[in-house]
Amino acid sequence: MNPPSPDKSPMRIAVVNPYGTGTTYSGPAVFLSRLMEPVSREHHTVVLYGIRDLHATSLSWATVSVPIMTFRRYSVLEQMRWSFRATRWLLRHLGQYDMVHFHGAALFNLLPALAAIVRRRRYLLVALSARGDLSPSARSNRIPLVAALRRRLVSGATVGLALSDDIASEFAALGLPSQRIVPMQNPVDTTRFAPLVPPGEDPRALSHTLGFVGKLCARKRPDLVLESLALLRQRGFHEARAVFVGPFDSPEYERFFRDRMTRLAVTDAVELLGYCADVSTVLAADVSLLVLPSTKEGLPGALVEAMACGLPAIVTDVGAMGRTVRDAGCGWVVEADPEAIAAAVTELWVDRDRWIEYSTAAQRYARSHCDIKAVVHTYVSALSEAGKR
Repeated sequence: MNPPSPDKSPMRIAVVNPYGTGTTYSGPAVFLSRLMEPVSREHHTVVLYGIRDLHATSLSWATVSVPIMTFRRYSVLEQMRWSFRATRWLLRHLGQYDMVHFHGAALFNLLPALAAIVRRRRYLLVALSARGDLSPSARSNRIPLVAALRRRLVSGATVGLALSDDIASEFAALGLPSQRIVPMQNPVDTTRFAPLVPPGEDPRALSHTLGFVGKLCARKRPDLVLESLALLRQRGFHEARAVFVGPFDSPEYERFFRDRMTRLAVTDAVELLGYCADVSTVLAADVSLLVLPSTKEGLPGALVEAMACGLPAIVTDVGAMGRTVRDAGCGWVVEADPEAIAAAVTELWVDRDRWIEYSTAAQRYARSHCDIKAVVHTYVSALSEAGKR
């Protein structure tokens, strides 16, 4: 079904996304694909993208796809190469497009916005998480010239799409006027991500299985889920288990994680599924709640997917996670501490009625705020309004 559009005339949109897509889990790429697939049915899109080394790439949603380069480690040299090549392409071709969408606010991906300024084209920014490159405390902002350049590129944007209040504040601090900052949700297909049965009949209410979805890395701290699992098993939930969906970020973190499993004696209670192209069946059938103890996020797709599937959530107060869970009334916002996580899990596992209440609230919020058609409408409306400026 086509998304609602406030303006029937098709636009020509150039998308700049260095983070690639394909067979590896990439939150920025998953978010972009969900958003742009329905948009591309009504509007012409070209995407300039980076290829993740050793991973197949598919961009079926784009009208035209242009591979710019292959990244191996996102080193400074690779980032400079990306900036140069993307800027060169935009200078040559931007006359054919109405708007440029920069996906990610790292400086190396902002620099090609200079081409939009030179060619007098409107551009929008999508910052994927707070407390990163846009933060006043970011290391690169200590260099006056870099800080001034970033401020010029951000304040010159026609629109800034903010996945969290923190991101909106960082946009404002860099000079982007409030009327150009548009709050936005991470989209989810609520027809595909949904409970299998009504909450009152859902066997997950009696299941003792923790779920984690995302890249297994130090920033997302899945090792805290392991520690919480060990505490729960020590405190009487002997059948408690945990399911982790997503690839390891590095061999070093994988070694650390597996060593923690062994030391905590929970190896037999842990299932590592790795990358899954479709996590809807795992969320709808195999876990009883989602735990995301990250240090930095925007609004992760894993959270809205889990909520759409009727899962209560335990999250840290970073990005939009805390606000979303509080507003939905579907879980707990806790410190990144195994004791705090285990205490919240215990409250849920001993109270089936509360699980049903939180499950109902999670699904209701996802359907009313994060459904893909509503998010696409927000995006297209922002583009249409930007075109009038």
